[in-house]
Amino acid sequence: MDNKEKTNHLDRLIGEQLSAVQFIQDYLQLHFDGQGLTCYIWPEIYFHNHCFKFGDIDYRNKLCELIAKIVKSVNVIENELLSIEFIDNSRINLSLDSNNPEIIAEIAIFNDLEGNISIFE
Repeated sequence: MDNKEKTNHLDRLIGEQLSAVQFIQDYLQLHFDGQGLTCYIWPEIYFHNHCFKFGDIDYRNKLCELIAKIVKSVNVIENELLSIEFIDNSRINLSLDSNNPEIIAEIAIFNDLEGNISIFE
């Protein structure tokens, strides 16, 4: 699946709410009313022009504050960024830079309600 198809696939999140945030030992799962994005590197969270990174004191709190927010847009910039923006202009940015030393295999995997899968590497 090329990036345009992946972006179209992720467009299914538009209008959906972030329904749960699940922290699992060394990765993160974001749930959107039955659809899920598993992140194998930690995304950056943007609130009111402030960036929160994994390890910051409020990182987990800010990520959880996104629960129940509605997705406004999803953008994928090839080999650079996956961005999920919410209606209040907060957003989740996930680096797609394959040169990132944190990446072992996949960066993220998206599963929709129909069982379709998009893998970001």
